Amino acid sequence: MESFRKTQSSAYAQNICHLSQEMRLDTSGHQKPAGVLRLGMPDSLCDPLIVGHFRKFRQKYPKVSLQIFTGDTGQLLSFLDHNEADIIITLDAHSYQKDYVIAKEELLPMHFVANAKSEYAGRKNISIYDIVKKPFILTEYGQGYRKVLDKELARMSLEITPILEIGRTDIIPSIIAQQNMISYLPDFVTRDMVAKGKLCYLDVQDMELDIWKQLIYHKNKWISKALKTFIEFIKVNEFTHRRTLGSTAKFPRWAVAYKYPPEEKETVLRDIEISVGRTGVLTPTGIFEPTLLAGTTVSRATLHNQDFISQRDIRIGDTVLIRKAGEIIPEILEVDFTKRPENSVPYHLPSSCPVCGAKVEKDEAGAFLRCTGAECPAQLSRNIAHFVSRDAMDIEGMGPAIVSQLLEKGHIKNYADIYYLSKDVII
Repeated sequence: MESFRKTQSSAYAQNICHLSQEMRLDTSGHQKPAGVLRLGMPDSLCDPLIVGHFRKFRQKYPKVSLQIFTGDTGQLLSFLDHNEADIIITLDAHSYQKDYVIAKEELLPMHFVANAKSEYAGRKNISIYDIVKKPFILTEYGQGYRKVLDKELARMSLEITPILEIGRTDIIPSIIAQQNMISYLPDFVTRDMVAKGKLCYLDVQDMELDIWKQLIYHKNKWISKALKTFIEFIKVNEFTHRRTLGSTAKFPRWAVAYKYPPEEKETVLRDIEISVGRTGVLTPTGIFEPTLLAGTTVSRATLHNQDFISQRDIRIGDTVLIRKAGEIIPEILEVDFTKRPENSVPYHLPSSCPVCGAKVEKDEAGAFLRCTGAECPAQLSRNIAHFVSRDAMDIEGMGPAIVSQLLEKGHIKNYADIYYLSKDVII
């Protein structure tokens, strides 16, 4: 613990050391050991909320070590630039978005607070002009909310001269509860004292301040510039640790990824086509206006079966919401009923095969409709294409297109006819 990098606040550094000792965190230096996630965070975020997050992380990833660095926003971003940190948590770094990627962002509610017995308790629409004249206590170092407050006050040609500045944000509420002072603090620091009736929130009418807590990656570090969506990814680098963690039947225990929600867009469903598979299943496919979605233009999506269509009440002419499942396969999510044409009618799959005209029957234990025609050309074409494919007889050069041509010209009518084809027919 003696080698822990000292921060501006020795009290804060000591607190982090105790936290590290309790959680067995590695805070020995900036050189990255194998299997360590290097995390940078501002001095102001040493509070019970962050401690809780760390404990949950250790419970979920007991084999992954955390290495913690602290500093102001400039120092934390410098850690990313020099490959001394993998990710950082910082406050209100919107001005740095040119070089960095915000992977996760959440609003931190902020409040002006005072002693619950002060003259401001219960008052509405207090003017900031009155507030700045009162004794103020603020944090000593460059937290994001202090900077935003100063910027907003400068816009109004005002300033605050604090009578007391403290490095540890979390001890300010206790001081205010005993003194006739005012401060500007995040909700997670003040909520307990307010709930106990020791502090009160001030209804300041002139100020609208939004403070954000952000998880930031360097733009060139883990993700491609070309991607519009990206993955939040944590892994263990040491191979011996990977072997210790092992894998389930589907995925490794030493890595976890969080994919962001896929892009969704609206388009108009122009038609529904029916195809017949090699087993006779009728599959409806939605044809919609070509739409640029997640980097490619899509115009088709499977509608699976009649139950899928009926449950979502999908009709030709509807405006539908589409996305790519797993960023690959287009799918229809829902219908915008407010944009439905007045003359639309419910859609039902045909009662006879669209290819051979034979009767269609529903599976007894399923949702699919099947063609009952014994000699259905659509089934025959796909069956023969499967027969000659690489996974079956592996007849080189004979794909679905060649099979369709041979069937159309009457050269083959079943599997056996393939072996009676002459050279002249093939050429």
